[in-house]
Amino acid sequence: MRYRILFTLLVVHTGSQNALSHLPIVLITQSGMSALPMQELIYKYLPDAYVRTITLHVRSFWNIYDEARELIDAIYHDNALRHGFTIIAFGHAGLTARYYLERYNMPPVLTYIALGTPQRGVYGNPSTIDPHYAWLNSCEPHVSTILYLSLFQRYTVLAGYWNDPLCHDTYLANCCFLPYLNNEKEHEHALLFKHHLASLEAMVLIHGICDDTVEPSQSAHFGYFKQGTDEVIETIFESELYREDTLGLKILHETGRLHLRTGNCDHEDLTHQEENFVSNILPFLQDNQQKQPR
Repeated sequence: MRYRILFTLLVVHTGSQNALSHLPIVLITQSGMSALPMQELIYKYLPDAYVRTITLHVRSFWNIYDEARELIDAIYHDNALRHGFTIIAFGHAGLTARYYLERYNMPPVLTYIALGTPQRGVYGNPSTIDPHYAWLNSCEPHVSTILYLSLFQRYTVLAGYWNDPLCHDTYLANCCFLPYLNNEKEHEHALLFKHHLASLEAMVLIHGICDDTVEPSQSAHFGYFKQGTDEVIETIFESELYREDTLGLKILHETGRLHLRTGNCDHEDLTHQEENFVSNILPFLQDNQQKQPR
């Protein structure tokens, strides 16, 4: 509620100001990943763009909802974003950004661009996904049991999007974030989540074909292991999430607003490889730069 009040006051205070001539861009990265290479590429091709960079710092004893509050505060306090903006998010920061979009979306996200974001979670070697969790390697095969404990769900970011395909019921029952974000279980905001996601002008999901950080890498395109196996991958279009359209992905696809792009690079190169930027990101920014913000 306090965010809605803050936003209302912000609009009243700035309503007499001229709108930005171009749609602003919010560039979101996670700890340990510099936003500078992507920012430089944006300015190279769009020198008059407004770019707000936000780095989500993973602190001790935080979960992904804590990250989301940090992101929400940063967005709500930036007057330049009040008419809407484009999000470009990297890695798991794309999940945090999608939570803002689905749960709040005021001011609105018009285009959502995610690079190497594990949209349906991760499963595999924890140290490959994030070196901070190398200690979990010694706990195999009990990693899922540990990460689904309420203590780890409350204080560990990775636990919020750990999706064990061999224990799907446990994932749904105990994982505090991703099953809600993806509307895989009923909750009070499910219709709102779908409405906000389906309101996007464009959803751009970029998968690095050499990505060996996100497991499985196809999660960047909402692909994932089929339930009951950690070897067979189902595509977004084979998934129940798409077929039942509980989140709005099918609506976006059938109306030409879901864009599945591929970069010929690994996970970290997604943020600074110029070929990937020009082919997969720039066309959507140029399209938005020709529009007046709402």
